[in-house]
Amino acid sequence: MTSRSRNYLLGFVLAGVACVSLGCVSLDECSGYAPHCVGSTLVSCDDSAWFGNNTLVKKDCGEDRCITPVAGFAFCALSAAPDPKCPTANGSYCSGASRVSCIEGYATDTSDCSATRNVCVIPSAGAALCALSSRPSPRCQSEHRKYACEGTMLVDCDGSGYATHQQACALGCVSTPDGDFCATSLDDAGPLDASY
Repeated sequence: MTSRSRNYLLGFVLAGVACVSLGCVSLDECSGYAPHCVGSTLVSCDDSAWFGNNTLVKKDCGEDRCITPVAGFAFCALSAAPDPKCPTANGSYCSGASRVSCIEGYATDTSDCSATRNVCVIPSAGAALCALSSRPSPRCQSEHRKYACEGTMLVDCDGSGYATHQQACALGCVSTPDGDFCATSLDDAGPLDASY
């Protein structure tokens, strides 16, 4: 072996060691895997890791509650049987004060709206949400409005006219044609009546 060949070989080995130590070699456990059920266990991929070093995650769904409607797609359901209240497509519905989420006709999750002093509303078929009131907010009527001032409160608008969250604005809530926001200084707030 010539010295030139040895240098190339040594360079290749050093580059490989550096690459492994710096993470440029993928250690992705999920390569080639799709969500699937193994008995009552859902096996899926946590793809939140950097550099593609994703890991397989196993979750016990409970007896007969790991659902595989089609190959390559699986999820945990609240019951082994489809929920007749679920929309035919994915969506949600209200059950009293709770919002029930559905996938492929199976209930998969419930959110108690009353836990945050909200109510469950259905602004459009198959799309329930937790809102601050059972009535749409007059300030949230524009479908493009994301935030709106209601007195000194800034509310989040969901796009269908309902306010879903609120926060108090210590220095006042400011309404502008470009959008509403909590004042961050007295200069933002302007005259006191401008925040209403």
